[in-house]
This record gives sequence, C-alpha cells and structure tokens, in this order.
Amino acid sequence: MEAPLIIDNISAIAVPVSRSVGSSFPSSFPKNDLLDIWLFANCSLCITTGSGPDTICESFNKPILDINFMPLLNNRTYSDAVNVPKNLYWENSGVPLNCREYLEYSYQQSKHYEVRGIKIVDLDSTMILKTVQETWQRLQGTWKETDNDLKKYKKKGSVKNISNGKI
Repeated sequence: MEAPLIIDNISAIAVPVSRSVGSSFPSSFPKNDLLDIWLFANCSLCITTGSGPDTICESFNKPILDINFMPLLNNRTYSDAVNVPKNLYWENSGVPLNCREYLEYSYQQSKHYEVRGIKIVDLDSTMILKTVQETWQRLQGTWKETDNDLKKYKKKGSVKNISNGKI
C-alpha cells in the first residue's frame, strides 16, 4: 500500500508504506541529502509547489503534480507532470485571467502582478485535496472521466497537461 510520507522542508511524496496512513519524520530526524535523493527517486508521485528539489523526480521519470505554483511559464511541459497553478484575477473586475493572460502576464516576482492589477489567490485546501485525489486515481488507473468533466474543461478553456499517458 502507498501513502504520503511527509518530511519537514520537503513536499509530500507518496512512497510504499506498510500502513494505510502517511508517515512523518520528526523534526529531530537527522537530515541527509542522499535520503532526499532516494525519496524523490523512489516516490510514486511527487506533489510540489515547484520548490526545486522536485526536479530530481524528472531525472528518474517520476510523475509530478505541480500545484499552487507560480508562474505558469514554469510549468513542466517536458515531463510526466500535471500543472495546477494559483488562481489569478483582475483586481478591478474580479474576473479570472484566461490561459493566454496567464502566459502573457507571467512574472517571477509578485510585485509585478500587483503593478499590473492582478490578484494572486492560493488554491484552497479542498481544491488541493481533490486535485491530489484525482491525480492519484489517474496514476492508479481508477479515475473515471465523466461527460460533465469534459464539458467543464471545454467551458473553462482549461489546458490539461497529461504526459506519457500516466497522469
């Protein structure tokens, strides 16, 4: 059985464990860079906000869920990844940016969004949970795409990056 393994200062990653709940290394656990590499190399799914060490997964062809990250131009179109960025809204109207605007107004620093009148909103915990569950079910081959899902994607003009047929 696989469940999340939570390590301080590292995103949650799913690895084989013998019980149904996730494990957590305590803060006092001695840190080791080789352990970090081993975990990323052996995970079933890396869930990340694009913090950096997650790129190790790319070297080992591990699936990645980039969630609640910015900017969209930093998405992984070259690896087995699902990209779900933060929400962006026009400050004056409250209208969400469309995909083209996400790419056009893609900055490395939040102050540039403020200057353009763009509000950055984190994904809420429910959205993050549902996204993780869907991604995991897709990996396991148990996700059932519904007609409603397809209509929703077309209506919103969503872009789904499902690489290598895994996720």
